[in-house]
Amino acid sequence: MLAESRSSAVLVWAGWLLLALFLRVGPTSALQRTQAVLQAGAGSVLSLLPTRNSSTGDPAATANFERLQAENRELARLAAELRAENEHLKQQAGFSLKNDNSLLEADCIPARILGIKGDPLSANLQFLINLGRRDGLNDAELVLTGEGLLIDQGRDLGLQPDQLITAGRALLGRTAQVGERTALVQPLTDPSFRMAIRIIRQSPLGPVEGPAGLLAGTGHGCRLDDVAATEAVAPGDDIYTDPLVSPAGVPVYCGRVSKAEVEPTASHWKIEVIPSNLLSPLPEHVTVLRGALNSQRMTVADPASGGRQSPVSP
Repeated sequence: MLAESRSSAVLVWAGWLLLALFLRVGPTSALQRTQAVLQAGAGSVLSLLPTRNSSTGDPAATANFERLQAENRELARLAAELRAENEHLKQQAGFSLKNDNSLLEADCIPARILGIKGDPLSANLQFLINLGRRDGLNDAELVLTGEGLLIDQGRDLGLQPDQLITAGRALLGRTAQVGERTALVQPLTDPSFRMAIRIIRQSPLGPVEGPAGLLAGTGHGCRLDDVAATEAVAPGDDIYTDPLVSPAGVPVYCGRVSKAEVEPTASHWKIEVIPSNLLSPLPEHVTVLRGALNSQRMTVADPASGGRQSPVSP
């Protein structure tokens, strides 16, 4: 047995020696074919090694490794989404068409949401009614008919119907009814909500104004109407109020295009929009936007006072 193993070893070494001599002095064409065969054989052997190692490894360790790989992929996906959202918010914060030299400017009135009309009265709303009764006020002065959000500002602070309501920098709705001390807000997701808007596309050179349209509530979200099929629209485009319906012409962010489709024979796009505010959770504080005269424009130079600025009544 020992002699057979020694003879086998001698034959192996002799074979390797002959192969080395052949590779050293053999023809070029034969050398290339031989090298290709050896490389293919080595690749086949190496490809078998991971399979053998995985088959003989610990099943628990293999399962744990696969779980960690799946978690890493999920974390990488979430990180990419957060980076994209962060970049998008940075662009939103810098976008404004406000002109300091305009005659009108946006005036902001802070307000607080008292409750939701259409459902049973909330505890805060009922508490307000009780306080009003103690002070000699009746329910009609505090509670308006209809559905929507009730806020604690009204005609006593100059509120009027159809004024825009924002939560942060984004549109929440508009005033539908205004009482003496309260106002009813129609959310932008309300099925009867309509608002003229502009589509804004982000480009390497900055925001680019796109086509106009009509933002309509669907009850759970929003859609865009009256956007011609010849216009360029894509998911991810931003939606702003049209300057013609915005206080002082300053656009207000409304949401983002989530889906845009057009039939080959259709004349208009079918566009779905993710609204900026879905009322979940319900914001505690909101802002009423209204137009006001620019105080910087309401002064003129008085020649009699040596060029000093004097106020001018509107």
